[in-house]
Amino acid sequence: MDHGIEPADERLTAGKAARGTIYLNAYHQGTQVVIEVRDDGRGMDPVDLRARALEKGLLKPDEARRLSDQETLNLIFESGFSTAAEVTEVSGRGIGMDVVRTVLDRLKGTVHISSQKGRGTNDSASRAAESCSIQTLLFRVGGRLSLLPLSSVVESHASWIQRFHRVDQA
Repeated sequence: MDHGIEPADERLTAGKAARGTIYLNAYHQGTQVVIEVRDDGRGMDPVDLRARALEKGLLKPDEARRLSDQETLNLIFESGFSTAAEVTEVSGRGIGMDVVRTVLDRLKGTVHISSQKGRGTNDSASRAAESCSIQTLLFRVGGRLSLLPLSSVVESHASWIQRFHRVDQA
């Protein structure tokens, strides 16, 4: 994983702590499971994004002028679009966020991005909670409740489960 959070000297000049923070959060919101990635970086500037899209030939000047700021932020989901200054082993090719959107589209999910220049960026992906569930075997070992995905269970013996259940109830 690579992240474009600004260097320490740039952060200090902007009045921020030298070390940036990336937050990862997963939660239920209504009937949706949401995964949120938020940072306290430099954020994305719609003006810079439009210029980069024009430079890469992804937009014509009249198209760029018509885009709202939110539509401009959504350019990061376009194949080949990157905000990276250079290509590294793990980033800069413009396929990461395109893949995120493609996978979520296939799973009937959504992805939303918001950003404030100088303050940071928030990406949130969501999909229906019922499509995120996994069948599990629930068991207790040494007083601790545990779950095991049923896809990992090769064999279970009902007599062991019944004995376990009786001992647990005692």
